[in-house]
Amino acid sequence: MTTFKYLTSFTCLLGIGATAAFFSGCGDREIKSYDVPREQAKVSSAVEAPEEGAPITYVKPAGWKELQPGNMRFASFSAASKNGVIDISITPIPGSAGSMLANVNRWRGQLELPEITEADLKGDVMTVAGEKVTLFDMASTKNLVGDSRKRTLAAAVLHDGMQWFFKATGDEAGVGEQKDAFVSFLGTVRFHEHAEMTKADQDPAPASVVTSAPPAAMPGEASGSGTPSGWKSVAPGPMLLSEYALAGQGGTTAKVTISSFPGNVGGLVANVNRWRAQVSLPAQAPDEIEKSVTHFNVGSISATLLDVQGTAADGKPVRLMAAIVPRDGNSWIYKLIGDVAVVTAEKDKFIKFVESSH
Repeated sequence: MTTFKYLTSFTCLLGIGATAAFFSGCGDREIKSYDVPREQAKVSSAVEAPEEGAPITYVKPAGWKELQPGNMRFASFSAASKNGVIDISITPIPGSAGSMLANVNRWRGQLELPEITEADLKGDVMTVAGEKVTLFDMASTKNLVGDSRKRTLAAAVLHDGMQWFFKATGDEAGVGEQKDAFVSFLGTVRFHEHAEMTKADQDPAPASVVTSAPPAAMPGEASGSGTPSGWKSVAPGPMLLSEYALAGQGGTTAKVTISSFPGNVGGLVANVNRWRAQVSLPAQAPDEIEKSVTHFNVGSISATLLDVQGTAADGKPVRLMAAIVPRDGNSWIYKLIGDVAVVTAEKDKFIKFVESSH
């Protein structure tokens, strides 16, 4: 059995649940409904109880080779094909990560297919081990993998504020050969609840998946400002590029995290309301959000800053500051969260650190 690494910074994952549909990119592929049993010959063994601290378990199909996960991925596999290699990935994204239509159109764009409308998003419900998932099957109309069309299987599962993407891409025939294994694989996935995963640790949702590696030098550090005094660099959690631990009096703490996502990461309203929820504050309307944020310059870039105070999951007061800096088509997210006194003491350092990132 294979187990995902522990997501220390994400919310509890309780199960799979979403409206499901199949969609054929070329318009001719047969649409089917599946009822996948919990154990099939395509997989190597039955799912066992998760290891301590594991949010998700799965069983790797026979013939799939597990690879080192790349940036933003929590698991990567490859499967042999006559026309190359089938790339299989699992990527968790906090938040809704865009609408189903937006995700399908993004996948279609990767196959050089035109965008569709909601009315064209047709299909049937797929049942996998008693759970509803979303699975799309689409192929390019021209050869993109040697002398073969390119095909993608993609399942998107949204639950408890987390979107999980399961995807297989490669030449059309090769992906077709792996489809049964892919469906069986989905049937072995199990999500598990862990009390230590708190909403206060979530980060905003990117609108799409990052496929390239982060830059070698972090903004702020690259400008020569260095690490502010009292900030201890620690191993960053999943989806983060850098993380710092901050200590206050009496054992109080806070942390600074830095991440980068393509696009506008869902927009200001969605991100602000997500951050407000992390400190147990109610959502605000767009006009209220515009009044609650401030703007400042990072070089020639206009950045947005949110500064709110609420309560953590344990009921203790908590303060959160989050800055969005749009740069080169990406949104850089700088976040300071923790004990109110610690965040207050580190506020000026945090803003100067963000300002030095140009």
